[in-house]
Amino acid sequence: MCFYDSFFYFFYVDFDEVFLYYYIIILIGLFGMVNKNEKNESEEEVEDLEKPVDMDLVATQMQFSRDKLRQLRLESATTGKSMASIMRGLLNNHLSDDDEEARELVEDNLDQILSDCDIWGGGFAIDGEDGFIARMSDVGISLADLNDDEWSVVLNKLEIAFKGYNGDVSVHNFVDKFFDLKPSRSQRRDLRAMAREILKNL
Repeated sequence: MCFYDSFFYFFYVDFDEVFLYYYIIILIGLFGMVNKNEKNESEEEVEDLEKPVDMDLVATQMQFSRDKLRQLRLESATTGKSMASIMRGLLNNHLSDDDEEARELVEDNLDQILSDCDIWGGGFAIDGEDGFIARMSDVGISLADLNDDEWSVVLNKLEIAFKGYNGDVSVHNFVDKFFDLKPSRSQRRDLRAMAREILKNL
C-alpha cells in the first residue's frame, strides 16, 4: 500500500470511529429525551386528579383511556375547572341521582310494606315470601336508605317480630337475616342491641 493510499485509509478509519462515537452520543441523548417525555406524559396523566384540597377528601388513583383523558383536559381548559373538580362533580351528580331514586322508593313503598307485614293480633312478619325482608328486596329498598325516623319505625316493628321467636333465634342469626337489605353499621348495632335486650328479659 502506497503512502497516499495509507493516508486516506487511516483518515477513513478515524472518520468512521468519530462518526460512530457521535452517533452513539446522539442516540443516548434521544433515548433520554424519549424517556423523559414518557415520564412527563405519565405524570401529566395522573396529574392532580386525586390531590385532596380539604380534610374531607381522600387521595385515590384513577385510570383513563388516552382519548377520555384528552377530552377531560379539554373540558378543564374550556371551563377553567381542575380535572379533579370536574370528576368530583360528575360523581356527586351520579350519587345524588341514586339517592333521589332510593328516597322515592322508600317514600312510595315503605308504609305499605309495613302495613302488609302486620299480623292480626299484634305480630309482624319478616320471614317468607310475604314477609318484610322479601317485600323490601322485591321493591329494591335497602335499610341504609331509611332516614332516622323511618328506621325508628322499622326497628319497632322488627322488635315485635323478634319477640315472636320466643328466644328460638339467636342474636347473630336474627341480624344475619337482614344481610341482603344492606343495613348500615349503626343499624346492625341497633338490631343486635335490641335482640340482646329482649333475650335478656325472657
